[in-house]
Amino acid sequence: MGSMRVTIKDVAKKSGFSITSVSLVLNNKETKIPESSRQLILSTAEELGYRPNRLAVGLLKKKTKLLGLVIPDNSNMFFSELSKSVEIAARKRGYSLIYGNTSDVYSRDYEYLKLFVDHQVDGIVITKSSHLPEKEDIRNLEFLQKNNVPFVVVDRQPKGFHSDMVTVNNTTGGYMATKYLIECGHRKIGCFTGPLGLTTSQQRLDGYKKALEEFNIRYDENLVVEGNFSSGFEDKAMSVFLNKKVTAVFCQNDIMAFGIYRAANKSGIKIPSQLSVIGYDNINLCDIVYPGLTTIHQPIDQIGEESVRILTKLIENSNQKIEAEVKELEPKLVIRNSIISIVEGE
Repeated sequence: MGSMRVTIKDVAKKSGFSITSVSLVLNNKETKIPESSRQLILSTAEELGYRPNRLAVGLLKKKTKLLGLVIPDNSNMFFSELSKSVEIAARKRGYSLIYGNTSDVYSRDYEYLKLFVDHQVDGIVITKSSHLPEKEDIRNLEFLQKNNVPFVVVDRQPKGFHSDMVTVNNTTGGYMATKYLIECGHRKIGCFTGPLGLTTSQQRLDGYKKALEEFNIRYDENLVVEGNFSSGFEDKAMSVFLNKKVTAVFCQNDIMAFGIYRAANKSGIKIPSQLSVIGYDNINLCDIVYPGLTTIHQPIDQIGEESVRILTKLIENSNQKIEAEVKELEPKLVIRNSIISIVEGE
């Protein structure tokens, strides 16, 4: 047989039973075939390495029990942890998961969506690339609608398109981070943002502004440095923050905060005695770095669970028109050792 896929016909030939009998047994159908014959067919199939053609079975049943997941950067621990939580939630419901990592190259979003549709996935969980243009974002989602493929958007909200979505209240998270720094006595607070074209980044910046306003601290756009959600901009950011003499920095994710740790070390700045830092996400490394990173926790397990719950609801009710569900989860502050209080008397 060489490298050809083992078929039911091969199992029938090897076992000496008819193709019909073998098909009934391998597809676990009710049959009057004796148990001894059934076991012989199964052992022959295992010996030959037979695997059912899942796509063909899916076409017959109109369900493949496959879900697709598009993520922008699997080297970012937030997204690798999110992938794990989505997979756990999918398996719990009897689904397998196939991944598409775009490496933040936005043209790949559409490529993976087309690939998943070609593979007859039952539904897709999507976190788009950072710099995906609004027009193409809408084009991608409309493509799924035209192909009747259910989908749930996670974390990065599409502009101008209402869809099922799971997110965390980013404005509240940005507010909580900045408020905590202010309560620790900081008044000159830098903000190291993700790409400001993303609603996620803009909402966290809105939370930063809201906290400043609440405490009558003037917003200074010169204290805001735009980066991305990976490393590479921390030296530029640190240069700005040192020049402006900030005492604390709100980083819009933990990876960016670790970048500030590196830049501070290169500049001879000690954290937290000379610069306080707060992150966002609460990935596992926050407990490992020194000093431990104070951050805003995103409930990643809950994000995965809710996204798959909503998606399977759409799959199982595909013949009904269901109102889009937007699930907004709440962040929380996790205090470690990267912030020093400069309140008088403490």
